Amino acid sequence: AKEGDVMETRESKKTKIILTVLSGLLVLVLAVIGFILVSGKMKENNYTAVIKEAQKYLADHNYEQAVIQYENAIALDPGEEEGYLALADIYVKQEKVSKARSILRRGYEQTGSVRIQTTLYDLETRTLAGGAGEDKADRQINLATASQDIAWDTSFVQKIVSYTFDDYKREFGSV
Repeated sequence: AKEGDVMETRESKKTKIILTVLSGLLVLVLAVIGFILVSGKMKENNYTAVIKEAQKYLADHNYEQAVIQYENAIALDPGEEEGYLALADIYVKQEKVSKARSILRRGYEQTGSVRIQTTLYDLETRTLAGGAGEDKADRQINLATASQDIAWDTSFVQKIVSYTFDDYKREFGSV
């Protein structure tokens, strides 16, 4: 009977050790998940605070400080589009169109944002048409170019709306 008691004691010790190790691992995993969630929220809060600060400077027409704050926001979260768009807008207001295009290109590379891509396209189109050049005197909209752009956008949208799975199979083959 003593040998059976010794076996039970060994097995209960093994079970206790395994349960202790598993409990420790569970606590460690929960702590790591909690840390990730908290640090992500802190990063988001910091980004939001910097954007709000930049907006205050912008409202006061303090473009230098607004630019610095938007650059800080981009550094905090390069995957967020708001900083790039606002910074490009400031550069356009300051008639630094090449800087605006540059920041939008960088923003598009980082985010893949359609809004950034559209803003960049609009800025380049206006620049080519003489609408947002480096010179204040060249601020006229070329209606012929603008109407062509609108027609292209409309036909593209019409194609997307009427696009079917059969059209896809014709273009790319079967799934």
